[in-house]
Amino acid sequence: MAGRDPRTGEREDDDEEEWRFSLEDLESGDADGSESGDGEAAGPLGGPAFPPIEPESPSAENVLFFLLGALVALGVFALLFFG
Repeated sequence: MAGRDPRTGEREDDDEEEWRFSLEDLESGDADGSESGDGEAAGPLGGPAFPPIEPESPSAENVLFFLLGALVALGVFALLFFG
């Protein structure tokens, strides 16, 4: 919608709007220009930004809630399609 800029009083046209950021501002890397060698973002000390996730054995509580959620989802689908 065309209107007037409240700060400058100039007319704003949809065709003449400019982007606030250019593509150069969105290049990969951090604000200070640091980037790790494999293309991933570097942390504050040059290491990886996030530590790797180590697999663990699931606890009984997590398994119980997963199975409960799966049963509820199956029940909802059964009611929607067959009920």
